Amino acid sequence: MQILNRRAMELPKTQLMDVLEEAIAKKQEIIAQRDRIYGKDRVRIMSGPENLLLPETFGFDMNDYYKNPELALETELRKRIFWLDNCQDDSNYSMTFPAVASVYYDMTLFGVDIAYTRDGVPNMAEHPFSQNRDLSLLGTFDFKQTGEMPWVISQYEQQQRIAQEQYGGKLSFTFPEFTRGPLDIYVQLRGYENFIMDYYEDPEALKEAIDFIVERRLAYRKARLEYLGQKEDSGFSWICDDWINFPFITEELFEEIAVPAYQKIQEKEGAVTFFHTCGNMEPIAARMAELFPKLEFLEVSGWNDYDKIDAAVPKARAIRFCSIISEILLGSKEQHRKKLEAVARAAKGRKTELYPASFVRLDPTLEESMFKFNDYMNLAREIFAET
Repeated sequence: MQILNRRAMELPKTQLMDVLEEAIAKKQEIIAQRDRIYGKDRVRIMSGPENLLLPETFGFDMNDYYKNPELALETELRKRIFWLDNCQDDSNYSMTFPAVASVYYDMTLFGVDIAYTRDGVPNMAEHPFSQNRDLSLLGTFDFKQTGEMPWVISQYEQQQRIAQEQYGGKLSFTFPEFTRGPLDIYVQLRGYENFIMDYYEDPEALKEAIDFIVERRLAYRKARLEYLGQKEDSGFSWICDDWINFPFITEELFEEIAVPAYQKIQEKEGAVTFFHTCGNMEPIAARMAELFPKLEFLEVSGWNDYDKIDAAVPKARAIRFCSIISEILLGSKEQHRKKLEAVARAAKGRKTELYPASFVRLDPTLEESMFKFNDYMNLAREIFAET
């Protein structure tokens, strides 16, 4: 059984920066060695810890993490050291940190109230929009005041100060971007059953609401640039829309509702270079390559048939295949091999990455789950090297 390196939980705060720098350098050496063994064009295995892992691992209340920028920054340093010490993937960290924002902060920009458990589980209150399809219920948008934005901005500004005072100014920070897709937001606001009924009974009202959501996304992007003092936009965008999930939607619904919204995002924000859904996207995988001509990575969840995705998407497009954490930690070696062999087949002639999953503990001990996680990645390397 793998023995965890637990120094990230025990190190004095004053040592975290130096230890992280050393861990980053060591990991870079490991990655370079793998490049020499397997080749630089190999299938990269990238992963990271789920935020739900943090409270139980480092012993804090997630509500404190969201309110206390000093705790959040210290935890991020410890998390990175822990991951570099224990995970055998190909990812590495830098000294750039994302501003602290909850996973669903963007939902709060439409009036969704979220209460978090100690362990970080979000409990979203029912929105009045679910009972009354009145767009005025979604409120107005003020970048500095709407939803969770006051404390997101406060965290960002305070962490920059803390980085100067306590960590020698070696850290830099990025501010959250709005990447969540409009279907994801609408279903959360209205409920899935209402979403489907709206599509069949009043599709024009549904389109109007989806456009409202897209407009707020665009307003956020513009306000973010102004807040950061950036005169030029990046010229590209990401979309993460988990309700692109068949058979819960149809190809007709996708074309009539999602496609116009995506086209507007691409027109106003810039080329979509990354698309993610946690759902099954097999029926429209080929369409995504047409819709987003500059797509660099299509992120495909473990609920898809990888061979079907590979057959549908042109080889010129890169694919990141994601696994399902429960299959990794609770599944058999035979199940693992079957899935990983499909990734290996897709990797022939295509830039490919494997994202095993965002890691959480499902076994009685953290050691057991981490051992299984690393074992899965090592099996993947063996399979990729064989094919």
